[in-house]
Amino acid sequence: MNRLKFFSKFHNALLKFESSISNLGDPLVGFKIKELQTKKILVRADGRSLDHLHKLGGLPQRVESEKLEKVRVTDVERYQKFNLNPFGWGACASTEDLRKFLETYPELTKQAWVHKFYGSSTSLLTLKSEVGIGCGEHDGEKEELVVDSVSFEQIIASTCPKYREKYLDGGVVPNAMKDFNPKVPETMKLGDFSSEKSTLEWLLINDCEEEFAKLCKEVYGDTPLKILLMRFEGDKYLADAVTYYAKESSSSPRV
Repeated sequence: MNRLKFFSKFHNALLKFESSISNLGDPLVGFKIKELQTKKILVRADGRSLDHLHKLGGLPQRVESEKLEKVRVTDVERYQKFNLNPFGWGACASTEDLRKFLETYPELTKQAWVHKFYGSSTSLLTLKSEVGIGCGEHDGEKEELVVDSVSFEQIIASTCPKYREKYLDGGVVPNAMKDFNPKVPETMKLGDFSSEKSTLEWLLINDCEEEFAKLCKEVYGDTPLKILLMRFEGDKYLADAVTYYAKESSSSPRV
């Protein structure tokens, strides 16, 4: 019995040692992905229609939290290079970055919808820098990793493949999200989403105060006015409006 206990302890110690060696050469970084998350306004090219996402309740978590915790450096490298074993959804913080992605992969994305939403994401470039992964050929895509679920209510705009070219050329197209949420703008164009500032102005100009308030509460929260002014190119009116709505109830916005 003592010998069995000895070998059992020896075996467990060996497993821990092997795990430690593995973690040194290929460390776990899943926790870092969560740690680096920030709330943003995002855009994603997705093969699933808006109706499909509605049935799913939004953009579901791609992998369970337990599996995300086991993501290692090599998993991140393989994901970026070859899209192997994805553990999150790719998105862009800039519409210009999305345009470049669509133009770089026309065959891959020709049937893709474009969904505009807000939620938490981790910059893949920031993650690589933090965990010591070198530069790669896909860094120019400036990918944002979305690893948490995004509710359908967090989607504010969407357009289908039919309007792809018109949308990318800057034309006005229908906002498909209007069919599901009457409180969002009826139309959209690429310029409406050129920055977070323009996205917020798009909501305000179209009198979508309730959606504006919901977005402000979710994305900006207690962000200091000084930071908002930097993010909104010094636009104090917009920064003041965001600060106000972030603190007010989204169910009864006031001017």
